[in-house]
Amino acid sequence: MAQARENLQGLQAAFGDEAWPLRYPPASPVRVVSEPTGATYIIVASFPTEDSAIEFARNLTTEGEQPVIIAPYLPSNRHRVAIANFESFSNAEESLSRYKRVYGEDVWLLRY
Repeated sequence: MAQARENLQGLQAAFGDEAWPLRYPPASPVRVVSEPTGATYIIVASFPTEDSAIEFARNLTTEGEQPVIIAPYLPSNRHRVAIANFESFSNAEESLSRYKRVYGEDVWLLRY
C-alpha cells in the first residue's frame, strides 16, 4: 500500500492536479438482452430488481468476466445474470459443471 501511495504521489507530481483525482476506469456498461436470441445462457444469479442485477454484474466485470443481464419476460419478473452463452444447448450443458465449481450449485441453463 505504501508503494502505491508513493507511485500516486509521483504521478501527481508529474501530471499536476488537473489529472486528479485518479479513479479506476468506469465499469463498462453491462449488456442487457431483452429479446430472445436463441442462445443458451449460463445463469449465475437472478434478482427482483434491475439495479441489483446491474450491481452484481458490474462486480463480475471487475473480476474480468463479461456478464449479460437477461431482462424479465413473462411469466417471470426476475433479472437474470448470465456469465456465458452458447449457440448450442449441448455445448452449454458440457460447460455447466465448470461454472458450478466456480459459482455454486445454483447455476443453471436458460435457452432464450
